[in-house]
Amino acid sequence: MTMSGKRADPFADAGDSLDLSDFAPAPVKRAPVEKDLIKKASEANNFPSRAAPKPAVVAAPPPKPAQRRHRTGRNVQFNTKVTQSVAERYAALQDKTGLVYGELLEIALDHLESMPLPKR
Repeated sequence: MTMSGKRADPFADAGDSLDLSDFAPAPVKRAPVEKDLIKKASEANNFPSRAAPKPAVVAAPPPKPAQRRHRTGRNVQFNTKVTQSVAERYAALQDKTGLVYGELLEIALDHLESMPLPKR
């Protein structure tokens, strides 16, 4: 822009000598080729596709066991290693009784303490 606020005309100096007859619209482009024809031609000539292969159907993971969270006031962590069968038996007993893990452990300990145990 000039200082006067008007735009400058880039063709102001050309006058009548400006000949734009060489400019013509671009030629009409051919219609695109159908994708099925392209695919057939590429497969016939062993031209691999760049498209990612379709993912294989993956089986759903096994369902997770239900969470057993209850507010009981017990706040001390007690971890122990057991076999899978013992863990399943304990969970089945918890499901059967409806007791939380801590209560079930307390009852089991009370019962074991009341009976004579063999010494190792």
